[in-house]
Amino acid sequence: MKWASRRVDHFKPEVDQGSRALFFGALGVILVWSLASLPVSAANVFSGVGGGTTTASGAVSALSTDFEGDASFFGNGSFKSSNHSNGSISEIEASAGGTVSWQVRDNLLLDFGAQWQRFSFDPDPRVPVPDVLQEVNLVVGADFQLTPAVIMHIEMDPGIYSDFQNISSGSVFVPFEIGGVYFVSSDLLFALGVSINYERNPPIFPGGGVRWQVTNKFLVNAILPKPQLEYKLTDKLTAHAGANLLGNDFRVSGDLASSRMAPKKLNNAILEYTEVRVGGGLNYRLRPGMSLDLEAGCTPYRKFDYPRADSFKVLLTDIAPYVQIAISAKF
Repeated sequence: MKWASRRVDHFKPEVDQGSRALFFGALGVILVWSLASLPVSAANVFSGVGGGTTTASGAVSALSTDFEGDASFFGNGSFKSSNHSNGSISEIEASAGGTVSWQVRDNLLLDFGAQWQRFSFDPDPRVPVPDVLQEVNLVVGADFQLTPAVIMHIEMDPGIYSDFQNISSGSVFVPFEIGGVYFVSSDLLFALGVSINYERNPPIFPGGGVRWQVTNKFLVNAILPKPQLEYKLTDKLTAHAGANLLGNDFRVSGDLASSRMAPKKLNNAILEYTEVRVGGGLNYRLRPGMSLDLEAGCTPYRKFDYPRADSFKVLLTDIAPYVQIAISAKF
C-alpha cells in the first residue's frame, strides 16, 4: 500500500466518529473473511507505506510525481523439490517505477504510471525454475476521500507477467487492489484492503497494518509487505530494520521442461514466486524529496510454487545473504 504515504500529501484528514465506525466495520468484515482464506502467499499483496510524515500538508500542486528504483544482490542458496536436492541458485533483483498523481478536486486523486521488476536467477541445471521472472505493467488508480478521516483507493496493474521466453496472451494479467486508510490522529493511521488476481490461488488476499509516529524520531511502519522500525539519527540520516515480502505470479514458457530438466507438467504453468527478506540499513536524504537507501540482511525463505501443476514446489533449504541499494524521489 505504497500509495497511502502519498495520499497524506494531497488530502486533509480529520477524525470523526462516523469515519471510525465506517472503517472498523469494514475491517471486521475483512478479518472474518481472511480467517477462512488462510493460509496463502502474502508476497506482493500490497506495496507498503513508505517514509515521510503522516501529517497532511497544506497547499500542494495539482500534479506530483513519485519515482523509485532498486537493485539487490544475493549469495548462493541451496534448493530442493520433492525432498530431492536441486543444487543452488544465485539471484539479482531489480525494479523501477514512476507514478504521476493528479488531484482533480479536493476529494479525488487519479494515479497513472508504470512499473518494472525483474528477478534474475543463475540456477543449477537441476533446479526446475526459469532464469528470469519479470513483470512490466501500467498503474491506473483513483483515491476518494469518503469522510474527513477515511480515504479509499482502487488500482489496476495490467501488464505482462512472464519469464519473457515465449510471451502470449496467457502472460497478460490484470491484478487490482481495493484498500483504505483511517486516520486516528495525525500520528496514527490504520490501513486495510484486499488484493485480487485471478491467476493466484486463491485469487483474493487481505492485507493491511498500522503506521504510528511514536516520537519525532521513532516510527513504527508495520504495514505489509514491508514492515519496518525506523529511527531518525539526524535530519538527513535514518536507520531502519524489518522484513520485506516480494514476489508475484508469472506465466512460464512452453519449453521449460526441456530447457531446465523439469517435469513436462511445468510447461506454460503459473509460477508463484515468494521471497522473504530480513535486514536493516540506512536511508540518507540527498535533497528535499530525494533519498538513497542502503540495506543488507538475509533471505530465510524463498519458494517457487506451481499450484496448478500438482502443487510442484522448489524451496530454499538454507539462508542466503543479500545487499540492496535503492533511490526514491518525489516532485
